[in-house]
Amino acid sequence: MRHNIPPSHISGASSDAINPHLLEETDRYWFMWPKHFQAAYAHQKLATRRQLCWQNRNLTGSIPGQALFYLANTLTHLLLHDNNLSGTIPAEIGLLHQLTDLSLSNNNLEGSIPTSLRHCVHIRHLALDGNKLSGEIPAEVVGNLVQLRYMSAADNQLSGAIPSTIGELVHLHCLLLHQNHLSGPIPCEIGKLASLQYLDVSNNYLTDVVPRELGGLENLAMLHLADNLICGPLPIEVVDMSRRLVHMTL
Repeated sequence: MRHNIPPSHISGASSDAINPHLLEETDRYWFMWPKHFQAAYAHQKLATRRQLCWQNRNLTGSIPGQALFYLANTLTHLLLHDNNLSGTIPAEIGLLHQLTDLSLSNNNLEGSIPTSLRHCVHIRHLALDGNKLSGEIPAEVVGNLVQLRYMSAADNQLSGAIPSTIGELVHLHCLLLHQNHLSGPIPCEIGKLASLQYLDVSNNYLTDVVPRELGGLENLAMLHLADNLICGPLPIEVVDMSRRLVHMTL
């Protein structure tokens, strides 16, 4: 089936004049067209857009990989959460080196977290939760996104260890990794996250003891470790910290 792009909908426009929440009817087809149409549409219609805030629009299809090349120099916000998108997160996501906000939560995305995401070094908000992502959390991605304030990969099928490079995210306020298949110990490097306020790694297969370094997180308000395979007594540092937490589950 051929999908033609109406000429009246592909004229260029200033990015400052376009409502980032505007979703034209032809925009919906962008996720379903053949690759060559997706690329042409991105080049002619979307290349000047700084923000695509198309969340909760009942979008179907997959994220156009090759077409992202044409958005590389302008796009700062890609918000596609709460849709029905499927397929994988394309490796070309790493081309979006101006990106500060990426939200793909609550779709039907599968496959792994692409290692190319490490090139998006300006990201402050990363939301991948509520999908069917699998495989390990790439250590090189976590260690490179040092501007992150918010990271959620919860409610997926991720496995393996929480990478020790998590300690590089010194600006992180919120880390949500619950409802996965993560295993191994909670890395002591989490204790380096001095800005962390909310930590949830519950409902995984994490083992070993709770690292005493968690007790040094002075800004932490909520800590959720329940439904893991953690053993041993709580370190005294964590016990002392628990008295000032707003909420804690073990």
